Amino acid sequence: MASLTIKSPQGTSRSVNLLKRVTSIGRSADNDIVLDDAGVPETAFAIVFDGTGYKAGGESSFFVNGKKTDESPLNANDVVKVGETELAFSLGNAPQAQPALSTTKFTRSDSGNPDASTQEQPGIPGRELAALRRLTAFSERLLSSYEIDRTLEGLMDEVIDVTRADKGFLILMESNQMRVKVARNLARETIEDAVERVSDSIVARVIKSQRPLIIADALDDPEFNASESVVNLKLLSVMCAPLMHKGEVFGVIYVGNDRLVNRFDKKALDTLTIFASQASLLVQNAMLVNEL
Repeated sequence: MASLTIKSPQGTSRSVNLLKRVTSIGRSADNDIVLDDAGVPETAFAIVFDGTGYKAGGESSFFVNGKKTDESPLNANDVVKVGETELAFSLGNAPQAQPALSTTKFTRSDSGNPDASTQEQPGIPGRELAALRRLTAFSERLLSSYEIDRTLEGLMDEVIDVTRADKGFLILMESNQMRVKVARNLARETIEDAVERVSDSIVARVIKSQRPLIIADALDDPEFNASESVVNLKLLSVMCAPLMHKGEVFGVIYVGNDRLVNRFDKKALDTLTIFASQASLLVQNAMLVNEL
């Protein structure tokens, strides 16, 4: 067991025990540890316990003992700084530890409302409206574009942005084999060795069910935690939606975030499904003119 002593920009301190395998930290109320600091991203980073040690990692950079990084092992007495908040890491429980969530008015409780994680969170207003605008803007670009490969790359870049993933894949099925047509990362770059970065068991599940799927923590999911691809890739948050034509699945859109659990919610899955419908039309049209 380990703990954090958190010193806020206002000079107050509190201690929090790290009770979960993955603990998310950030300004948004949907994190395990909420930081009241305007300089902290909505989700700053997560602390992961792999059974032997602790590691901090996130999409945004932070400082460990004064050194800027986006991933670092944590040792006793290390100090992590994000924004103007300092978090001192300790091995062992803190006797006077407070609950992980801050005591601000935006604390979240899922116990009374099973749909709480799918609702708008304070600090993220209009996510649905923003996603709709992105989709509309992409559709307008699609009408003026005739380069199928670049258009599909643009579609996956938009998907990654609006779902807050850190990687995304457009996969087509040929003779029951996966062909990764597009593989993109958060920096809008093509991912090499893409087929090795995808869980075939998750893709197979979506193809069989013909339904979109959201997984909060693949390594802890009873259906997938024994899968070789999930274990080898150390997958955490995953979403996957089918590409459909005349009632048949011919591919999927697959996005993931391997640094944070519970990264995606139902609204993100709904957004992914809408983009998958757009991709289905685009890919089918390209196939008709033999461009894919």
